[in-house]
Amino acid sequence: MARLRKEKSQSKLSFLSDISREYIRCLERGTKMSSAQNLVNLIAASGLDIKKTLCDYADMLEEENEKFKGIAGKEYIRKLKKKDTSEPGGTRHKENQGGSKKTKESPKK
Repeated sequence: MARLRKEKSQSKLSFLSDISREYIRCLERGTKMSSAQNLVNLIAASGLDIKKTLCDYADMLEEENEKFKGIAGKEYIRKLKKKDTSEPGGTRHKENQGGSKKTKESPKK
């Protein structure tokens, strides 16, 4: 949002995009998410190139997603290692080790 408002006030951006100033304020705070149409309206009202701005935004989201994947993957591996070392023998227990399975008995006639 800061890039969209580079030279325009909330009021002016609101007028040009036909979006309320209160809604723009919520977008800036992060308490609301914009629809695609409102985002395009805000970009156009800001005088920025829509295609370039959306491509830049998509690139930014992709970078953030890659960072998150790395963090989430490391946390998952850390939890697995912790679980492995906390169990007897250092290995995870396999489900149904005894080999017994519960099955439904068929009704007798």
